[in-house]
Amino acid sequence: MRSSRVSLLCAVTLAVAASCSSDSASTPRGPITLAPTSYIFTEGLNNPDTVFGTVSIDGGAPIRIWKDSATGFPRGRHSFKTRLDIEYISDSFAIDVNPNGNRTDLFVDYAFTCRSVPLDASICANRSAPTWSGSNRLLCRVNDFGDFCSGYPDALAVGARWPVDNDSTVSNTYITQAKLLIGAIMGSEIAGSEGDTLAMSLVKPGDYGPRTRLRVVSGDSSRWQARVWTDLRRQPFFGFPAPFLAYADRAGNNFGLEVLTTYELPSALEDVLVLRFDVRNISNDPDYRLVHPEIPVGGITLTQIYLAPVVNADIGGGTVGEAIDDNGVIFGADSLVAAYDQEFSAASFSPNTRTRPGLVGLRLISAPAPARAIVGDIGDSLTFTTNATEDNTYRIFAGTSASCTNNATSSVCAPETENDVRIGWSVGPIASLAPGQSVTLTVAIVLAYPKAGAFTTGTAYAPNDAALAAIAEPLRALAAQLSGRVVNNAP
Repeated sequence: MRSSRVSLLCAVTLAVAASCSSDSASTPRGPITLAPTSYIFTEGLNNPDTVFGTVSIDGGAPIRIWKDSATGFPRGRHSFKTRLDIEYISDSFAIDVNPNGNRTDLFVDYAFTCRSVPLDASICANRSAPTWSGSNRLLCRVNDFGDFCSGYPDALAVGARWPVDNDSTVSNTYITQAKLLIGAIMGSEIAGSEGDTLAMSLVKPGDYGPRTRLRVVSGDSSRWQARVWTDLRRQPFFGFPAPFLAYADRAGNNFGLEVLTTYELPSALEDVLVLRFDVRNISNDPDYRLVHPEIPVGGITLTQIYLAPVVNADIGGGTVGEAIDDNGVIFGADSLVAAYDQEFSAASFSPNTRTRPGLVGLRLISAPAPARAIVGDIGDSLTFTTNATEDNTYRIFAGTSASCTNNATSSVCAPETENDVRIGWSVGPIASLAPGQSVTLTVAIVLAYPKAGAFTTGTAYAPNDAALAAIAEPLRALAAQLSGRVVNNAP
Protein backbone atom coordinates (compact mmCIF):
# COMPACT_ATOMS: atom_id res chain seq x y z
CA MET A 1 0.00 0.00 0.00
CA ARG A 2 1.30 3.45 -0.92
CA SER A 3 0.04 6.84 0.19
CA SER A 4 0.10 10.12 -1.68
CA ARG A 5 -0.59 13.51 -0.23
CA VAL A 6 -2.51 15.97 -2.33
CA SER A 7 -0.36 18.87 -3.57
CA LEU A 8 -0.72 21.56 -0.96
CA LEU A 9 -0.22 25.27 -0.94
CA CYS A 10 0.27 24.91 2.77
CA ALA A 11 0.49 21.45 4.34
CA VAL A 12 -0.14 21.43 8.08
CA THR A 13 0.87 18.45 10.21
CA LEU A 14 -0.89 17.96 13.53
CA ALA A 15 0.62 19.41 16.67
CA VAL A 16 3.25 21.30 14.69
CA ALA A 17 2.73 25.05 14.74
CA ALA A 18 3.67 25.43 11.06
CA SER A 19 2.93 28.87 9.68
CA CYS A 20 1.61 29.60 6.23
CA SER A 21 2.33 33.31 6.52
CA SER A 22 4.54 35.48 4.35
CA ASP A 23 6.13 38.87 4.84
CA SER A 24 5.95 39.63 1.13
CA ALA A 25 4.24 42.90 0.28
CA SER A 26 2.39 41.05 -2.48
CA THR A 27 0.71 38.62 -0.09
CA PRO A 28 -3.05 38.75 -0.68
CA ARG A 29 -5.28 40.10 2.02
CA GLY A 30 -8.82 39.28 3.00
CA PRO A 31 -10.71 36.04 3.66
CA ILE A 32 -9.78 32.70 2.10
CA THR A 33 -11.21 29.25 1.51
CA LEU A 34 -9.80 26.55 3.80
CA ALA A 35 -10.24 22.97 2.62
CA PRO A 36 -9.31 20.03 4.93
CA THR A 37 -7.66 17.05 3.22
CA SER A 38 -5.95 13.85 4.34
CA TYR A 39 -4.45 10.66 2.92
CA ILE A 40 -5.34 8.94 -0.32
CA PHE A 41 -4.32 5.27 -0.41
CA THR A 42 -3.95 3.14 -3.50
CA GLU A 43 -5.67 0.19 -1.79
CA GLY A 44 -9.01 0.42 -0.07
CA LEU A 45 -10.02 1.21 3.49
CA ASN A 46 -13.56 1.27 4.84
CA ASN A 47 -14.18 4.12 2.41
CA PRO A 48 -12.01 2.97 -0.51
CA ASP A 49 -8.77 4.87 -0.95
CA THR A 50 -9.68 8.10 0.83
CA VAL A 51 -9.30 8.81 4.55
CA PHE A 52 -12.13 10.95 5.86
CA GLY A 53 -12.61 12.62 9.22
CA THR A 54 -13.71 15.81 10.92
CA VAL A 55 -12.23 19.23 11.67
CA SER A 56 -13.58 21.71 14.19
CA ILE A 57 -12.25 25.28 13.80
CA ASP A 58 -12.19 27.66 16.78
CA GLY A 59 -14.66 25.48 18.62
CA GLY A 60 -17.21 25.51 15.82
CA ALA A 61 -19.30 22.67 14.44
CA PRO A 62 -17.21 19.91 12.82
CA ILE A 63 -16.80 19.87 9.06
CA ARG A 64 -15.88 16.80 7.03
CA ILE A 65 -12.40 16.24 5.62
CA TRP A 66 -12.44 16.19 1.79
CA LYS A 67 -16.16 17.01 1.66
CA ASP A 68 -16.52 20.49 3.22
CA SER A 69 -14.65 23.80 3.06
CA ALA A 70 -14.58 26.88 5.25
CA THR A 71 -15.34 29.80 2.97
CA GLY A 72 -14.85 33.42 3.95
CA PHE A 73 -12.23 32.16 6.41
CA PRO A 74 -10.30 34.98 8.13
CA ARG A 75 -6.52 34.93 8.03
CA GLY A 76 -4.65 34.76 11.32
CA ARG A 77 -4.20 32.33 14.18
CA HIS A 78 -6.83 29.65 14.66
CA SER A 79 -7.37 26.56 16.80
CA PHE A 80 -8.24 23.21 15.29
CA LYS A 81 -9.53 19.90 16.62
CA THR A 82 -9.26 17.00 14.18
CA ARG A 83 -10.02 13.31 14.08
CA LEU A 84 -9.62 10.80 11.27
CA ASP A 85 -12.27 8.12 10.82
CA ILE A 86 -9.58 5.42 11.11
CA GLU A 87 -8.47 6.46 14.63
CA TYR A 88 -9.86 6.45 18.15
CA ILE A 89 -8.24 9.72 19.28
CA SER A 90 -8.32 13.34 18.18
CA ASP A 91 -5.71 16.08 18.08
CA SER A 92 -5.84 19.77 18.93
CA PHE A 93 -3.46 22.45 17.76
CA ALA A 94 -3.26 26.14 16.85
CA ILE A 95 -1.54 27.62 13.78
CA ASP A 96 -1.25 30.85 11.83
CA VAL A 97 -3.08 30.65 8.51
CA ASN A 98 -2.02 33.28 5.98
CA PRO A 99 -1.31 31.66 2.60
CA ASN A 100 0.08 33.30 -0.54
CA GLY A 101 -3.28 32.98 -2.20
CA ASN A 102 -6.99 32.98 -1.49
CA ARG A 103 -7.30 29.21 -0.95
CA THR A 104 -5.30 26.65 1.03
CA ASP A 105 -5.60 23.00 2.03
CA LEU A 106 -5.30 21.88 5.64
CA PHE A 107 -3.67 18.44 5.61
CA VAL A 108 -4.86 16.35 8.55
CA ASP A 109 -2.29 13.73 9.53
CA TYR A 110 -2.56 10.83 11.95
CA ALA A 111 -2.86 11.90 15.56
CA PHE A 112 0.62 12.10 17.02
CA THR A 113 1.23 9.29 19.50
CA CYS A 114 4.13 7.69 21.29
CA ARG A 115 5.04 4.60 19.29
CA SER A 116 8.64 5.29 18.34
CA VAL A 117 11.03 8.01 19.48
CA PRO A 118 12.54 8.47 15.99
CA LEU A 119 9.03 8.93 14.58
CA ASP A 120 7.68 11.22 17.24
CA ALA A 121 10.30 12.34 19.74
CA SER A 122 8.31 15.43 20.66
CA ILE A 123 5.27 13.48 21.84
CA CYS A 124 7.29 10.63 23.40
CA ALA A 125 9.63 12.87 25.40
CA ASN A 126 9.15 12.26 29.15
CA ARG A 127 6.11 10.11 28.34
CA SER A 128 7.57 6.79 27.21
CA ALA A 129 7.88 5.27 30.68
CA PRO A 130 5.97 5.40 33.96
CA THR A 131 8.47 6.96 36.35
CA TRP A 132 8.60 8.80 39.64
CA SER A 133 11.32 9.87 42.03
CA GLY A 134 10.35 7.40 44.75
CA SER A 135 11.07 4.37 42.58
CA ASN A 136 13.85 4.64 40.03
CA ARG A 137 15.65 1.30 39.76
CA LEU A 138 13.43 -0.35 37.14
CA LEU A 139 12.74 1.44 33.86
CA CYS A 140 10.06 -0.12 31.67
CA ARG A 141 9.44 1.66 28.39
CA VAL A 142 5.80 1.80 27.30
CA ASN A 143 3.88 3.36 24.42
CA ASP A 144 0.38 4.41 23.42
CA PHE A 145 -0.31 1.13 21.60
CA GLY A 146 -0.57 -1.24 24.56
CA ASP A 147 3.06 -2.39 24.69
CA PHE A 148 4.84 -2.28 28.05
CA CYS A 149 8.50 -2.94 28.83
CA SER A 150 8.86 -2.50 25.10
CA GLY A 151 11.74 -1.34 22.93
CA TYR A 152 9.40 0.41 20.48
CA PRO A 153 9.34 3.87 22.10
CA ASP A 154 13.03 3.72 23.02
CA ALA A 155 15.66 5.15 20.67
CA LEU A 156 17.98 2.23 21.54
CA ALA A 157 15.19 -0.38 21.28
CA VAL A 158 15.58 -1.29 24.96
CA GLY A 159 12.39 -2.30 26.75
CA ALA A 160 13.38 -2.80 30.39
CA ARG A 161 16.60 -1.66 32.09
CA TRP A 162 17.62 -2.62 35.59
CA PRO A 163 19.06 -1.23 37.76
CA VAL A 164 19.08 2.37 36.59
CA ASP A 165 20.06 4.15 39.81
CA ASN A 166 23.58 2.73 40.12
CA ASP A 167 25.92 0.29 38.36
CA SER A 168 23.94 1.09 35.25
CA THR A 169 24.62 1.22 31.55
CA VAL A 170 22.11 1.18 28.73
CA SER A 171 23.21 -2.39 27.99
CA ASN A 172 21.64 -3.70 31.23
CA THR A 173 18.68 -4.99 29.22
CA TYR A 174 16.21 -7.59 30.48
CA ILE A 175 13.11 -7.28 28.29
CA THR A 176 12.62 -6.21 24.70
CA GLN A 177 8.86 -6.58 24.42
CA ALA A 178 5.82 -7.22 26.62
CA LYS A 179 2.11 -7.03 25.92
CA LEU A 180 -1.25 -8.25 27.16
CA LEU A 181 -2.31 -10.75 24.51
CA ILE A 182 -5.90 -11.94 24.26
CA GLY A 183 -7.50 -14.94 22.59
CA ALA A 184 -11.23 -15.39 22.03
CA ILE A 185 -13.94 -17.01 19.93
CA MET A 186 -16.34 -14.86 17.92
CA GLY A 187 -20.00 -14.83 18.86
CA SER A 188 -22.95 -15.15 16.50
CA GLU A 189 -23.67 -11.50 15.70
CA ILE A 190 -21.81 -11.32 12.37
CA ALA A 191 -22.83 -13.79 9.67
CA GLY A 192 -19.94 -15.97 8.62
CA SER A 193 -17.80 -15.15 11.68
CA GLU A 194 -19.49 -17.22 14.38
CA GLY A 195 -16.98 -19.53 16.04
CA ASP A 196 -13.92 -17.95 14.40
CA THR A 197 -10.71 -17.84 16.41
CA LEU A 198 -9.07 -14.56 17.47
CA ALA A 199 -5.59 -14.25 18.93
CA MET A 200 -3.14 -11.38 19.27
CA SER A 201 0.51 -10.95 18.31
CA LEU A 202 3.35 -10.26 20.73
CA VAL A 203 5.42 -8.21 18.29
CA LYS A 204 3.26 -7.35 15.29
CA PRO A 205 1.28 -4.13 15.93
CA GLY A 206 -2.33 -3.66 14.94
CA ASP A 207 -4.09 -5.30 17.87
CA TYR A 208 -4.37 -2.04 19.79
CA GLY A 209 -4.78 1.63 18.98
CA PRO A 210 -4.64 4.51 21.47
CA ARG A 211 -7.86 5.76 23.01
CA THR A 212 -6.16 7.92 25.65
CA ARG A 213 -2.43 8.54 25.68
CA LEU A 214 -0.16 7.41 28.49
CA ARG A 215 -0.39 9.89 31.33
CA VAL A 216 0.37 10.18 35.03
CA VAL A 217 -2.67 9.81 37.26
CA SER A 218 -3.53 13.24 38.57
CA GLY A 219 -2.20 13.82 42.06
CA ASP A 220 -0.46 10.44 42.26
CA SER A 221 2.86 10.30 40.44
CA SER A 222 3.36 6.65 41.39
CA ARG A 223 0.53 5.62 39.04
CA TRP A 224 0.18 6.05 35.30
CA GLN A 225 -2.61 5.04 32.94
CA ALA A 226 -3.09 4.34 29.25
CA ARG A 227 -6.20 3.21 27.41
CA VAL A 228 -6.26 1.30 24.12
CA TRP A 229 -8.95 -0.11 21.86
CA THR A 230 -8.52 -3.14 19.67
CA ASP A 231 -8.56 -3.95 15.98
CA LEU A 232 -6.42 -1.81 13.72
CA ARG A 233 -5.10 -4.83 11.81
CA ARG A 234 -6.87 -3.75 8.65
CA GLN A 235 -6.25 -0.02 9.06
CA PRO A 236 -3.12 2.04 8.49
CA PHE A 237 -2.14 3.93 11.63
CA PHE A 238 0.54 6.25 12.94
CA GLY A 239 3.96 4.97 11.93
CA PHE A 240 2.52 2.14 9.80
CA PRO A 241 0.91 3.45 6.60
CA ALA A 242 0.11 -0.09 5.43
CA PRO A 243 -2.27 -2.32 7.39
CA PHE A 244 -1.05 -5.73 8.50
CA LEU A 245 -4.04 -7.58 7.06
CA ALA A 246 -5.98 -6.92 3.88
CA TYR A 247 -9.42 -5.45 4.50
CA ALA A 248 -11.14 -8.65 3.38
CA ASP A 249 -8.82 -10.96 5.35
CA ARG A 250 -10.96 -12.48 8.12
CA ALA A 251 -13.34 -9.54 7.73
CA GLY A 252 -15.54 -8.92 10.76
CA ASN A 253 -13.26 -10.85 13.10
CA ASN A 254 -12.77 -8.11 15.69
CA PHE A 255 -12.23 -8.21 19.44
CA GLY A 256 -14.08 -4.97 20.17
CA LEU A 257 -12.22 -4.58 23.46
CA GLU A 258 -10.81 -1.78 25.57
CA VAL A 259 -7.78 -2.34 27.81
CA LEU A 260 -7.16 0.23 30.53
CA THR A 261 -3.69 -0.33 31.96
CA THR A 262 -2.80 1.15 35.33
CA TYR A 263 0.92 1.12 36.13
CA GLU A 264 1.92 1.28 39.79
CA LEU A 265 5.47 1.96 40.98
CA PRO A 266 5.65 0.93 44.66
CA SER A 267 8.13 3.08 46.58
CA ALA A 268 8.91 0.25 49.02
CA LEU A 269 9.49 -2.24 46.19
CA GLU A 270 11.76 -0.47 43.75
CA ASP A 271 12.44 -3.55 41.62
CA VAL A 272 8.76 -4.00 40.79
CA LEU A 273 6.29 -2.63 38.27
CA VAL A 274 2.69 -3.64 39.02
CA LEU A 275 0.21 -3.67 36.14
CA ARG A 276 -3.56 -3.79 36.40
CA PHE A 277 -5.46 -4.55 33.18
CA ASP A 278 -9.16 -3.70 33.00
CA VAL A 279 -10.55 -5.36 29.88
CA ARG A 280 -14.00 -4.21 28.74
CA ASN A 281 -16.15 -5.01 25.73
CA ILE A 282 -16.79 -1.69 23.93
CA SER A 283 -17.92 -3.11 20.59
CA ASN A 284 -21.24 -1.25 20.77
CA ASP A 285 -19.60 2.14 21.43
CA PRO A 286 -20.36 4.59 18.57
CA ASP A 287 -16.74 5.77 18.52
CA TYR A 288 -15.59 2.18 18.04
CA ARG A 289 -18.15 1.59 15.32
CA LEU A 290 -17.02 4.75 13.50
CA VAL A 291 -13.78 2.89 12.73
CA HIS A 292 -15.58 -0.46 12.36
CA PRO A 293 -18.94 0.13 10.65
CA GLU A 294 -19.19 -3.61 9.97
CA ILE A 295 -19.96 -4.18 13.66
CA PRO A 296 -23.71 -4.29 14.43
CA VAL A 297 -25.20 -1.53 16.56
CA GLY A 298 -25.57 -3.85 19.53
CA GLY A 299 -21.92 -4.93 19.38
CA ILE A 300 -20.54 -8.45 19.54
CA THR A 301 -20.08 -11.00 22.30
CA LEU A 302 -16.84 -12.95 22.71
CA THR A 303 -16.65 -16.43 24.22
CA GLN A 304 -13.89 -18.69 25.57
CA ILE A 305 -11.59 -15.75 26.32
CA TYR A 306 -7.98 -16.02 27.47
CA LEU A 307 -5.98 -13.10 28.90
CA ALA A 308 -2.27 -13.69 28.35
CA PRO A 309 0.34 -11.16 29.52
CA VAL A 310 3.55 -12.25 27.77
CA VAL A 311 7.14 -11.02 28.14
CA ASN A 312 9.96 -11.48 25.64
CA ALA A 313 12.99 -11.61 27.94
CA ASP A 314 16.35 -10.85 26.27
CA ILE A 315 18.76 -10.77 29.20
CA GLY A 316 21.77 -8.94 27.89
CA GLY A 317 19.95 -7.41 24.96
CA GLY A 318 20.51 -7.92 21.28
CA THR A 319 24.27 -8.44 21.35
CA VAL A 320 25.61 -11.57 19.68
CA GLY A 321 24.35 -14.65 21.51
CA GLU A 322 22.70 -12.82 24.41
CA ALA A 323 19.13 -12.95 23.10
CA ILE A 324 19.23 -16.72 22.61
CA ASP A 325 20.95 -18.00 25.76
CA ASP A 326 18.05 -17.59 28.19
CA ASN A 327 15.34 -19.89 29.49
CA GLY A 328 12.23 -19.87 31.63
CA VAL A 329 11.31 -21.57 34.87
CA ILE A 330 7.95 -21.89 36.63
CA PHE A 331 7.51 -21.52 40.37
CA GLY A 332 3.87 -22.49 40.54
CA ALA A 333 3.52 -22.24 44.31
CA ASP A 334 4.80 -18.66 44.09
CA SER A 335 2.46 -17.71 41.20
CA LEU A 336 5.66 -16.78 39.40
CA VAL A 337 7.22 -17.56 36.03
CA ALA A 338 10.77 -16.30 35.50
CA ALA A 339 13.37 -15.91 32.76
CA TYR A 340 17.08 -16.14 33.41
CA ASP A 341 20.38 -16.32 31.55
CA GLN A 342 20.99 -20.06 31.50
CA GLU A 343 24.69 -19.68 32.37
CA PHE A 344 24.26 -16.54 34.49
CA SER A 345 26.68 -14.63 32.32
CA ALA A 346 25.95 -11.47 30.33
CA ALA A 347 29.13 -9.99 28.87
CA SER A 348 27.34 -6.83 27.73
CA PHE A 349 26.27 -5.92 31.26
CA SER A 350 28.07 -3.47 33.52
CA PRO A 351 31.01 -4.89 35.52
CA ASN A 352 29.15 -5.51 38.78
CA THR A 353 26.38 -7.39 37.00
CA ARG A 354 27.82 -9.36 34.10
CA THR A 355 28.68 -12.43 36.20
CA ARG A 356 25.36 -12.35 38.09
CA PRO A 357 22.64 -11.14 35.73
CA GLY A 358 19.32 -10.97 37.48
CA LEU A 359 16.21 -13.03 36.94
CA VAL A 360 13.12 -11.31 35.54
CA GLY A 361 9.78 -12.59 36.71
CA LEU A 362 6.12 -12.17 35.86
CA ARG A 363 4.09 -12.47 39.06
CA LEU A 364 0.40 -13.29 38.80
CA ILE A 365 -1.38 -11.32 41.55
CA SER A 366 -5.09 -11.66 40.81
CA ALA A 367 -7.09 -13.12 37.94
CA PRO A 368 -10.75 -13.66 36.99
CA ALA A 369 -10.24 -17.32 36.01
CA PRO A 370 -7.74 -20.18 36.48
CA ALA A 371 -4.24 -19.43 35.19
CA ARG A 372 -1.68 -21.48 33.29
CA ALA A 373 2.00 -20.49 33.19
CA ILE A 374 3.54 -20.28 29.72
CA VAL A 375 7.17 -20.74 28.72
CA GLY A 376 7.85 -20.50 25.00
CA ASP A 377 10.56 -19.68 22.49
CA ILE A 378 10.79 -17.83 19.21
CA GLY A 379 9.51 -20.87 17.33
CA ASP A 380 6.07 -20.14 18.81
CA SER A 381 5.66 -16.84 17.07
CA LEU A 382 2.47 -15.75 18.85
CA THR A 383 1.00 -13.86 15.93
CA PHE A 384 -2.10 -13.39 13.76
CA THR A 385 -0.47 -12.91 10.36
CA THR A 386 -2.10 -16.01 8.85
CA ASN A 387 -5.22 -17.85 9.83
CA ALA A 388 -3.13 -20.90 10.79
CA THR A 389 -0.75 -18.94 13.03
CA GLU A 390 -3.65 -17.16 14.70
CA ASP A 391 -5.29 -20.50 15.42
CA ASN A 392 -2.07 -21.88 16.89
CA THR A 393 -1.56 -18.80 19.05
CA TYR A 394 -5.04 -19.36 20.47
CA ARG A 395 -4.22 -23.02 21.10
CA ILE A 396 -1.12 -21.99 23.07
CA PHE A 397 -3.30 -19.75 25.25
CA ALA A 398 -5.87 -22.55 25.64
CA GLY A 399 -3.22 -25.16 26.51
CA THR A 400 -4.04 -27.36 23.54
CA SER A 401 -1.15 -26.67 21.16
CA ALA A 402 0.64 -29.80 19.97
CA SER A 403 3.93 -27.85 20.07
CA CYS A 404 3.73 -27.56 23.87
CA THR A 405 3.73 -29.86 26.86
CA ASN A 406 0.46 -28.99 28.57
CA ASN A 407 -1.15 -29.65 31.91
CA ALA A 408 -3.66 -27.88 34.12
CA THR A 409 -1.15 -25.31 35.40
CA SER A 410 1.44 -24.86 32.65
CA SER A 411 2.22 -24.96 28.95
CA VAL A 412 5.92 -25.43 28.19
CA CYS A 413 6.65 -24.69 24.55
CA ALA A 414 10.44 -24.35 24.84
CA PRO A 415 13.33 -26.81 25.14
CA GLU A 416 15.54 -27.32 28.17
CA THR A 417 18.43 -25.83 26.19
CA GLU A 418 19.20 -22.12 25.88
CA ASN A 419 16.77 -20.21 23.68
CA ASP A 420 15.06 -16.89 23.02
CA VAL A 421 12.50 -17.29 25.75
CA ARG A 422 9.03 -15.86 26.26
CA ILE A 423 7.31 -16.13 29.62
CA GLY A 424 3.72 -15.41 30.51
CA TRP A 425 0.41 -16.44 31.96
CA SER A 426 -2.80 -17.50 30.26
CA VAL A 427 -5.91 -16.76 32.31
CA GLY A 428 -9.10 -18.51 31.24
CA PRO A 429 -11.28 -19.59 29.79
CA ILE A 430 -13.58 -16.73 30.66
CA ALA A 431 -16.95 -17.98 29.40
CA SER A 432 -18.10 -14.80 27.68
CA LEU A 433 -17.74 -11.04 27.54
CA ALA A 434 -20.75 -9.15 26.23
CA PRO A 435 -20.86 -5.42 25.41
CA GLY A 436 -20.35 -3.44 28.60
CA GLN A 437 -18.94 -6.35 30.59
CA SER A 438 -15.39 -6.24 31.95
CA VAL A 439 -12.78 -8.32 33.75
CA THR A 440 -9.63 -7.37 35.66
CA LEU A 441 -6.19 -8.96 35.76
CA THR A 442 -3.21 -7.85 37.87
CA VAL A 443 0.39 -8.93 37.36
CA ALA A 444 3.84 -7.53 38.15
CA ILE A 445 7.25 -7.38 36.55
CA VAL A 446 9.84 -8.25 39.24
CA LEU A 447 13.64 -8.38 39.04
CA ALA A 448 16.26 -9.65 41.46
CA TYR A 449 19.84 -10.89 41.43
CA PRO A 450 20.47 -14.64 41.85
CA LYS A 451 21.25 -15.76 45.39
CA ALA A 452 24.95 -15.42 46.12
CA GLY A 453 26.68 -18.77 46.54
CA ALA A 454 23.81 -20.72 44.98
CA PHE A 455 25.14 -20.69 41.42
CA THR A 456 28.36 -20.75 39.41
CA THR A 457 28.77 -18.31 36.53
CA GLY A 458 29.33 -20.20 33.29
CA THR A 459 27.46 -23.31 34.43
CA ALA A 460 24.27 -24.03 32.53
CA TYR A 461 21.18 -24.51 34.69
CA ALA A 462 18.35 -26.05 32.68
CA PRO A 463 14.77 -25.29 33.77
CA ASN A 464 14.45 -28.74 35.35
CA ASP A 465 17.49 -28.14 37.60
CA ALA A 466 16.44 -28.27 41.25
CA ALA A 467 19.11 -25.68 42.09
CA LEU A 468 17.01 -22.95 40.48
CA ALA A 469 14.66 -22.84 43.45
CA ALA A 470 17.53 -21.67 45.66
CA ILE A 471 19.11 -19.49 42.97
CA ALA A 472 15.82 -17.62 42.55
CA GLU A 473 15.14 -17.16 46.29
CA PRO A 474 15.54 -13.35 46.19
CA LEU A 475 13.13 -13.11 43.26
CA ARG A 476 10.63 -15.43 44.89
CA ALA A 477 10.80 -13.49 48.16
CA LEU A 478 10.17 -10.22 46.33
CA ALA A 479 7.25 -11.70 44.43
CA ALA A 480 5.74 -13.01 47.68
CA GLN A 481 5.43 -9.44 48.97
CA LEU A 482 2.91 -8.73 46.22
CA SER A 483 0.37 -11.27 47.44
CA GLY A 484 -3.09 -9.67 47.60
CA ARG A 485 -1.89 -6.30 46.31
CA VAL A 486 -4.71 -4.14 44.93
CA VAL A 487 -4.03 -1.41 42.37
CA ASN A 488 -6.37 1.57 42.34
CA ASN A 489 -7.60 2.21 38.81
CA ALA A 490 -9.47 5.43 39.60
CA PRO A 491 -8.41 8.26 37.26
